[in-house]
Amino acid sequence: PTETTAYTIVSLQDANNCLSDNNTGVATITVQVGAPIAAGDISGNESVCQGAEAIEYSITQVENATTYTWSYSGDGATINGSGTTITMDFASDATSGQLIVSPSNSCGDGLASTPLTITLNAIPDFAGLIEGEDLVCAGDVAVRYSIDAIENADEYVWEFSNADVELNGSTNSITIDFYPEAVSGALTVYATNSCGDGGISADYNITVQTQ
Repeated sequence: PTETTAYTIVSLQDANNCLSDNNTGVATITVQVGAPIAAGDISGNESVCQGAEAIEYSITQVENATTYTWSYSGDGATINGSGTTITMDFASDATSGQLIVSPSNSCGDGLASTPLTITLNAIPDFAGLIEGEDLVCAGDVAVRYSIDAIENADEYVWEFSNADVELNGSTNSITIDFYPEAVSGALTVYATNSCGDGGISADYNITVQTQ
């Protein structure tokens, strides 16, 4: 047979070729299918933030497969589940890698999926020391302040502790316009990206002198 089939026993023949019709029952012949076919492509996010949790990945059901084995080549990742859909948790220091899945059954293994490359993205580093004029006059304009470029930064957020100034720019170098009524305060900066905010700089105190 080509599939699992149940047969009804109507008679038995012993070693002496004697038939008996007093024995009845059912004999089931189980037919194992072949090994699974190849796994398809994995669906899921290819760009992930370090520290992200419950990120879902899946493939379509593989013909003849009863078990799915998932593996990831990077460090700091936990795979949850073993079916056609899993989730992954990434540690704060997780590294980029490739995710694959292999289907199998009792007859053997199917071909593994094409690897899915997952890129891990970090939040920006801490901001360094601010450089610029620490003594200005009220009414000064286009006074420049800067820090060294921060790794993984998409944007820089500058803040001054007092009002009556205008901050111009969102990179690692900005200018400040000090209005005539401006007063002394502290300048800070931190970097941000799609994964979060980096550590804020130390206060950079600016003394504003009146005209």
